[in-house]
Amino acid sequence: MTLIKDEKAHKERYSVFRMLIFFTVSIFIVEFSIMLLFDFMQSKPIEFFNSFLDGLLLVLIVFPLMYFFIYRPMLLEIKERKKISEVLQQSEERIHNLMQSAYDAIIVVDGKGDIIVWNNGAKIMFGYSEQEALGKPLMMLMPEKFRSAHKNKLDIVTSTGNANLMGKVLELQGLKKDGAEFPIELTLATWEVGKERFYSGIIRDISERKAAQEALIDSEEKFRTLYDSSSDAIMLLDEKGFFDCNNATLQIFGFIDKEDFIKMHPSQVSPPYQPNGFDSLTAANNKIGGGFH
Repeated sequence: MTLIKDEKAHKERYSVFRMLIFFTVSIFIVEFSIMLLFDFMQSKPIEFFNSFLDGLLLVLIVFPLMYFFIYRPMLLEIKERKKISEVLQQSEERIHNLMQSAYDAIIVVDGKGDIIVWNNGAKIMFGYSEQEALGKPLMMLMPEKFRSAHKNKLDIVTSTGNANLMGKVLELQGLKKDGAEFPIELTLATWEVGKERFYSGIIRDISERKAAQEALIDSEEKFRTLYDSSSDAIMLLDEKGFFDCNNATLQIFGFIDKEDFIKMHPSQVSPPYQPNGFDSLTAANNKIGGGFH
């Protein structure tokens, strides 16, 4: 890319130099012709050598002026454009490298909903190569049952400029190349270049998080089943005392309402004194304090 830009800059400089030479030669020819014509109209002997010297003298006067006031400023402008172009190229390369190294999928689509940017994270997540994805509709990444709703929302945003969903994190279902559906988080953004609108999406695969949440829910359900079906009294407490108990606790201690039980201090469901001689209130407070501190 750098070699191509250097060659382009060289061609521009050469083009400006040719223009300078062209104008210089043109001035010489015009001046030489005028001097010859002037001699001819005055019926004087045509002095080719003097006319040549006059043309050459004019060129020697005009050429430095053209160099300093036309050619040199144009060279400086070409050099400045090249510098700006290199800065822009470096910026684009940094952005491209950042996008390609991102773990999340980064996708950009145009106003028609066709993919124009596809990073390596999207390739890994969805299974499509960049060549396969570019130019294809974004809806191919969504299960069939969601495509109609997505198209309607995109049409509304495109026609009205309504961007309520922009910047928000949405939980959706994605569709891999092999047809597998998986949960994703999608963050949308939009911008305009001229009269054309573009949309970007940062997509994160949340399959592991969803699996962990489901496993936690399943574990809690199993614990709750065991907790409620146990024939032994199970009481849960924190620094303040009881906050939950199972049905067996109520039956053993003769309570009907769970709320009545959890209002009790542990010492109130114990005999006044423990076998070691300590009173139950002190023993309970020591146990609770030791357990949490």
